[in-house]
Amino acid sequence: MFKQLFSRDETVRRYATAPFAPSRVSYLSHRAGQGVKPYTLRRIAIAQLAAVQHLDLAQLDAVRLQDVEAAAERWVREAPGRHGGNAERAVRRMVRPVADWLRFDGRLHEPAAAKTGPHSDQVSMFKDYMRHTRGWSEETVRFRVRVVEDALQRLTPQQDSLKQVTLASVDRALASKLRHGWSRNSVRTYAMALRAFFRFAEQQAWCIPSLAADIVPPRVYRGEGLPLGPSHDDVQRLIASAEGNLRDRALLLLLARYALRAGEASSLRLDDIDWEAGLLSVRRPKVGRTDRYPLSREAGDAVLSYLRQSRPRRDCCEVFLTLVAPVRPLCPDGVSAVVARRMRRLGIRSRQCGAHALRHACAQRLLDFGFSMKEIGDHLGHVCPDSTSAYAKTDLAGLRQVADFDFPWEVPA
Repeated sequence: MFKQLFSRDETVRRYATAPFAPSRVSYLSHRAGQGVKPYTLRRIAIAQLAAVQHLDLAQLDAVRLQDVEAAAERWVREAPGRHGGNAERAVRRMVRPVADWLRFDGRLHEPAAAKTGPHSDQVSMFKDYMRHTRGWSEETVRFRVRVVEDALQRLTPQQDSLKQVTLASVDRALASKLRHGWSRNSVRTYAMALRAFFRFAEQQAWCIPSLAADIVPPRVYRGEGLPLGPSHDDVQRLIASAEGNLRDRALLLLLARYALRAGEASSLRLDDIDWEAGLLSVRRPKVGRTDRYPLSREAGDAVLSYLRQSRPRRDCCEVFLTLVAPVRPLCPDGVSAVVARRMRRLGIRSRQCGAHALRHACAQRLLDFGFSMKEIGDHLGHVCPDSTSAYAKTDLAGLRQVADFDFPWEVPA
């Protein structure tokens, strides 16, 4: 490993003969397997060598983080000019990789992390209930846990009993969301998640009775919101902006052409693409089924170029992986971040800036071309026709034609 990182024989010999060489090499190989670049591996090796020279690891069964920080400060003081004159940055560059190495080697002593947030035990039980008893999707479980943790931080900031939560305090929390610019539909979703938690809390006798039933989400009128996405021209600009990034271009094409949700794109696996038959299988965890689509030539070629030329060689089955180490499957938030980052860079304005914006744009494009609500709903993976009917409201061109029609208001004699 050291021969791959350093060119001078003397340097290689110095690193190889220093204490704990097998442990250091094992960690460097582990990070190399995660896709870490040689430049970063050299920095890790330098930090490791400094640590074994300034820490008596043979006498310490477990090293504390404070010990690593003290050793880093001694290392910097010995040769301040060698580290660019920025002592604080030099200490930080040594501490983090050394702590990661010692943690990997089982030598770092870390106090047990305190459970985050109030009532973490109850939230954990609620998570298990949603996952195992109700069988809700992982995305729903994660979302509702985030809502409950956020709400309990506001409702019980001092670790008070859940029995102290009143309907008035819940109403104030919901009203605060509206005042801070949340749409009524978003607040309604937030309130429904809270109601599910407090219904479970009532079964466990954690809170006052009937609290869940009294939580009334804001009224959202049928057809109230317009699911507007970016224009077709903006979508084309967005895809063109990723010309030099094979992963992002393939991802954007699949999102734009197949209206995938972020979670559906992140969970795409290599065996979901049948190259011989030209088919793409999309798992719909929200509705519990898998849909199959003809794979377009443009999207297929983009994905194939990414797989052949750019995707890191990993054992992961997921199609889309991160670009930085440690290389791992791209998560749903990461998928939306790819879209949002490029939309902001291009100045594309939209009510939403993540993957769902391209889903709305795809639906609107199909509507403009005259596809039926049934066909659009099938393409989007909708189960309920009402989910698709919302896009009918966005046919503004058709409404303008009606508005411009000159009705014969005079009644004939």
